[in-house]
Amino acid sequence: MCKNVNVATGLRMGMTQKTKGDVEVKISLAKKDKVLKFHDGETILYTGKLVERCGDSTPYILEDGDIMTTKESSMGIGGM
Repeated sequence: MCKNVNVATGLRMGMTQKTKGDVEVKISLAKKDKVLKFHDGETILYTGKLVERCGDSTPYILEDGDIMTTKESSMGIGGM
């Protein structure tokens, strides 16, 4: 998972799903504190509007995203 905060574009969060490919969720800066609280390895439930999917090797792009819930990994922070 990677997180990128940019004043011009908002907050972008990239995630790898186990079987369905990568996802990039664009989240408003107003939700920055909520998003920055979780860590690699945690399970999250997110929502967003699908706006782009060019092919199998490119990520799903979601706009107007939100993090609904987070759950710590059974292996602790970072999943390791």
